[in-house]
Amino acid sequence: MKKRALFWGILGSILVLILLGFASASSYNARFSQVETKTLVEMQINLDNESAVFIPIPKDAAGISCSAPYEILGSQIYTSGKNIELSYTTSSYIEKTNGKYYFVNNFAFPINSGSGKIKLILDQGFVVNQEDIFPPASEINSDGKRIIIIWNYNNKTSGDNIPLFVTFASSKYDWNYILIILVIIFALALIVWGVYYFIKFKKKKGNYEDYLIDAEKKAIEELKKSDRNEMWQKQLQLKTGFSKAKLSRVIRNLESRSLVKKIPFGNTNKIRIS
Repeated sequence: MKKRALFWGILGSILVLILLGFASASSYNARFSQVETKTLVEMQINLDNESAVFIPIPKDAAGISCSAPYEILGSQIYTSGKNIELSYTTSSYIEKTNGKYYFVNNFAFPINSGSGKIKLILDQGFVVNQEDIFPPASEINSDGKRIIIIWNYNNKTSGDNIPLFVTFASSKYDWNYILIILVIIFALALIVWGVYYFIKFKKKKGNYEDYLIDAEKKAIEELKKSDRNEMWQKQLQLKTGFSKAKLSRVIRNLESRSLVKKIPFGNTNKIRIS
């Protein structure tokens, strides 16, 4: 009796192992490809036999494509088959806050799966630190342009969850900030140039006599001698001895450099030092 019981026990164990081996032959692979704050989700389900499958999807899933006929039932896709491929896009898994990106997904297995992979592929120009990946990745690879984070798993049961959390950042230049910086630099350059020009102009204006011709100097000297540095144009003509045309030309030249101001009064003008 003991030998027979031992025999049936060993045989039962072998059958259980064989059944487990068949049960674990199914696989489930998922790939999440990030593009800014959107995600392209691609799933591949391989079953031992053609079976019905309920696959959870986010509410904003768009562009749904499935290799088998399907129905959307609430927050799930219902389909059936042996080898099923499903894809869609969503904005539910990635958030951006203060310049950082967060991939958050409570990944749920729709089937009993013996093995498979979950991949997160970051868009070109994004970087991640290993300590910012939870749970720790099985592998971190690169295709030369993009970072690929891989989680391997074995023997998962339908309904099992894997909370995924990854913090990453863009290494691209933010042209908005660069444009703002360039505008600030340009504005500062204009201010510096304006201050320099103002000082130079004031200095030149303070020593304006060095830049005047004799006729202009004479007109300025006569105006300085007058009360309040102003004089009727006819008076200035008499004081300088210039012809009417010459004085008009001298006043026009001085006025163009803001050295004098011509104030009209009826048929004549009053000339004043600025």
